[in-house]
Formats: sequence, structure tokens, C-alpha cells
Amino acid sequence: MKESLVKFLSCCWLLATVGCASGVLTIDSNEREVDISVRYVGDGEYKPLGKTPLTMEASKVIEVAGNKGKAMVIELTKPGYMSRTVLVPNLDSGTDFNFRLQLTRQASERAEDIAEKNKLIDDLFESQRLVKVGRYDDAIKLLDKIGEREPQLAAIFEMKAGVSFIKKDYTSSLDLYRQALRLNPGNVESLKMVQYLESLNTRKPANENEPTP
Repeated sequence: MKESLVKFLSCCWLLATVGCASGVLTIDSNEREVDISVRYVGDGEYKPLGKTPLTMEASKVIEVAGNKGKAMVIELTKPGYMSRTVLVPNLDSGTDFNFRLQLTRQASERAEDIAEKNKLIDDLFESQRLVKVGRYDDAIKLLDKIGEREPQLAAIFEMKAGVSFIKKDYTSSLDLYRQALRLNPGNVESLKMVQYLESLNTRKPANENEPTP
């Protein structure tokens, strides 16, 4: 009952522009390849009409719907999105109807996205905690796991570079800072570290007394 009420409330009237006598239906949305179905008011069965973007002669739409009345309901559906409906009062009036509907993601998927972001933040803080207590290898392992999920996140490479620097593995640190800089060219700190490490002879054994920049 609640779902039926929501669909009823989401059903909207949209303005149509007067066109040629034949009548044309044009439907588009903010998402591509959205399924379009049609039914007459009072007829419980939707019939597939096509996918967005769609332009179709009114006579063809009426033929697909079954020519059972006047007012018809057009529904747009796509997995992971809330469906949208629009009421067309009289498609055989010779009027052109032009609709563009906005589809929004289902709340459950937005919640999953938020949960994933929270997990990412938690893992990054955990990796920082591991570094603070000297568990460098564990921190690197955790950052590697995060990198599998978010391979384009510059902060992961920057943090791994910092761990390598602490371990005085300047060659790895330089390579990682370079990767971080490629993903985020505006990161001033990564740029400074690249410049500093490039000034060192990173291909030789690191000097244990090398000063921190």
C-alpha cells in the first residue's frame, strides 16, 4: 500500500508543446538506457516501449499500449534507481509531448556508498595508528588492501611513501611519492618530498643519519 502511494505521489503532470497533427512522444532522462513502459489508466499491465532517449510517433505508442482508452501512464525504471511515472492525458490529440525525468538512486544504495566511505576512513585512521606504534609492515598491508578498493586514491600512496621514508627506504619512498603526485598533481607536500628525495643518492644504501626534511 505504501509503495503504491509513493508511486501515485511521484506521478507528475508535465507541460507539452503543441506540434504537428500526427503527435510525437519524446522521453529522456538524466540516465541512459532507462527502460520505458506504458499502460492505460486502469490497465494493470505495463508494456515495454523502449529505452531512453526515445522518440516515437503517438500512433505507435497507442498501438503498443493496446488502444484501451485515453489517459495513459508511462513508467521509467532502471535497476538501483527509484522508478518515475508520468501521466499523459490524451496522446491521440495531435499534440507533441516532450518529457525529461530525473531518476534518483535508491536509498539503500546511497546507504551502502556511505558505509563504504566510512570504512575507508576508518581503515586510513587505523593505518595511521599502526604507524604511530611502530607496526610499519601491518600499516603497509592495510594500505595495500585499501588500494585494491580505491586504486586512484593518492593519499594511499602518500601514506605508504611516508612509511617507507620512516624505514629509510628512500628508493621506495620516492617511487610512491611520484605515484601520489601523478594522481594528485596539486599536492604540495608530495612535490616537496619528491624534490628532496631526488636530491639524495637513492640508488645507494640509505644513510642512517639522513636528516628529515
